[in-house]
Amino acid sequence: MLKPGDVMPYFSGQALMPNGKIETISLADYRNQWLVVFFWPLDFTFVCPTEIRGFNQLAGEFDRLRCRLLGASVDSVYAHQAWVQHGLGKIDFPLIGDVDRSLANGFGILDDQGVALRATFIMNPKGIIESA
Repeated sequence: MLKPGDVMPYFSGQALMPNGKIETISLADYRNQWLVVFFWPLDFTFVCPTEIRGFNQLAGEFDRLRCRLLGASVDSVYAHQAWVQHGLGKIDFPLIGDVDRSLANGFGILDDQGVALRATFIMNPKGIIESA
């Protein structure tokens, strides 16, 4: 697992955006800003909605502090979209679909079954991890 002082990994992939559209994003798009990336294991699980909704309730505060928020799991953006539409509710930050596991692998948080562990990383504007 990456730790404070490490550089955030490169990533480019699809995300479900707050407007409901699927777009390609890159972590490099968030350079020069504070960034929080958090992971949950899988969509449609019973514990994950609490954490995601908690971040969502604070999304405006993150914006006010000029900190971007990204959520990710190893599910597809289409699974994220279905979950938002059928249970999770509207989310005000991008949800990354990490089907190829490149993001979770880059952060070093895949378990033995290829599922992302619960993890949260805070990166400074230079892309250096401040907290993991």
